[in-house]
Amino acid sequence: MKRSGPSFRQQQVELKTCPACHGRGVVSGLFHEMPCPDCESSGYVAKDADLALSVQDLILQLRLECNEKATEIERLRRQLLNTSPTENKHGPMGTYYRGD
Repeated sequence: MKRSGPSFRQQQVELKTCPACHGRGVVSGLFHEMPCPDCESSGYVAKDADLALSVQDLILQLRLECNEKATEIERLRRQLLNTSPTENKHGPMGTYYRGD
């Protein structure tokens, strides 16, 4: 078991939209929009601490989230393919479907 140094695995941090800019990355000034200082214009903050992540950490977290969503999409796609009939040649009342 490892006792010091960086961890072997990348840890995923829960993200939420920035409460100051509502995920837009900009806040409205008097005459123009300015970059949000709370989230450093990313629109996301750490869920537990409401703190902005560094650019490198934000890229890492978004990549981990995209990978997670891609695997979920693939799992759902496989599940959908397994539940749908492969070929339905029969039409209403059991008649043969000719494609007309």
